[in-house]
Amino acid sequence: MSDSPTCLPISHCQAASGASPGQVTAGQRMMWLLDHYQGRHGALNCPVVLAFHGPLDVPRLQRAWDTVVQRHEALRTGFIGRGSLLQRVIVPHRPSHWTIEPLSVGGDVSDVSDLRMQAALREELRRPVSMAGPCHRVRLWRLHAALHVLCINQHHLVTDAVSCALVSKELGFAYDGLPLEPVTWQFDDHVRNEQSWLTGADAQRSRGFWETALRGSRPLDLPRRAGVAPATAGDAGDTISFHRAALSKSVIGALEQQARACHTSLFVWLLALFKLHLHRLTGGHDLSVGTLLSNRAHPLSGTTVGFLANMVVLRSLVESGTSLPVLARQMRDTTAAAVAHQRWPYQLLPAGLVSAETAREVVFQLFSRPTHAMQTADLDVRMVDPPDGVARRFDLDLVVMPGDVAHQVVLAASDRRFSRRWSHAFLEGYLALLHHAASDSAQPIQEVDNA
Repeated sequence: MSDSPTCLPISHCQAASGASPGQVTAGQRMMWLLDHYQGRHGALNCPVVLAFHGPLDVPRLQRAWDTVVQRHEALRTGFIGRGSLLQRVIVPHRPSHWTIEPLSVGGDVSDVSDLRMQAALREELRRPVSMAGPCHRVRLWRLHAALHVLCINQHHLVTDAVSCALVSKELGFAYDGLPLEPVTWQFDDHVRNEQSWLTGADAQRSRGFWETALRGSRPLDLPRRAGVAPATAGDAGDTISFHRAALSKSVIGALEQQARACHTSLFVWLLALFKLHLHRLTGGHDLSVGTLLSNRAHPLSGTTVGFLANMVVLRSLVESGTSLPVLARQMRDTTAAAVAHQRWPYQLLPAGLVSAETAREVVFQLFSRPTHAMQTADLDVRMVDPPDGVARRFDLDLVVMPGDVAHQVVLAASDRRFSRRWSHAFLEGYLALLHHAASDSAQPIQEVDNA
């Protein structure tokens, strides 16, 4: 199947659309650099992958996708220039004409976990998305008459987790012919708003906050696999494996109740337990963990699709003997300050203040809703988990997100750095800590056994 929609040379796009190049955000410039050094095998791909169970009307789905693309300029964006000279250009969108790809010739494939489906999806996700624009590629596989898999593979330059959720939701609404909320704040508005803010006093206060908060922070002392050399940028073998588990509603409910009792959020409570787990594992006290905040404080940005998210580093001192509620209250204050200053682009911190590995080594995220949620009146639509073997973005990325019957805990771990056995044990240890905390949150932090 050919890429859809068709990508035109950027010079032709400018001439056809009449659009002049626009500026980019600091985050997009950094994303371009990451793509330049690490994106050879799709490390910066940000896909939406959905399985449609039922009688899918493909032309109707194509029209729904066209509706979504026309609504959001980020989905019609290409890039010209390099590094600090990077610029955005809006490119024309052509109506979609998809070719349905049968997954196999020898017979139907019964479900999305079939090795043939996993291999096809892995191949797609390891193929870079062109930045010439528009920065997405659509593929549709037919597994059998009542099961199709759609992959909207986007470059991270034009999307983030909140945007993926918006695209999925709007695709379902458009498929059913339901009205869509007006888009009153396009990504270009976000760019201009960031540029204006960066020249003001609030931005300088945020810069000063981060310089003070992160000065001297270091990456965590996590193990490396013996005999395996660190990957070079863009190495084909620099891949990740996924480890998944479920947290029952009763466990999540108990943790939420404990969080409220400490006047904090579920995110802070889970993060405090994550920091506790890292402390016990490494013996470290000065612990820095990255997380991605939505960076959508503007009241009109709720329907904006684009790369708005900003990486922040949450640093805290974890002392042995501190109770979990006390640690959570410390994390609450740290997180509240980070949220207040989340607009400052991490990429603009002074060189050498904090190691680049600090933000990319260990990441913790809690999603309030699935990033691939879509509903239609006559189809059962489900998120498809990414396969093992896709390109690495972070060394250790733990995500907690709600599911149909339970919260899902997903650990994406670097194959180069960690053995599958170690990664599995890491996730099991964290889950054990969550279950223990759900039954009793008052236990003090135990001394680390360095033996």
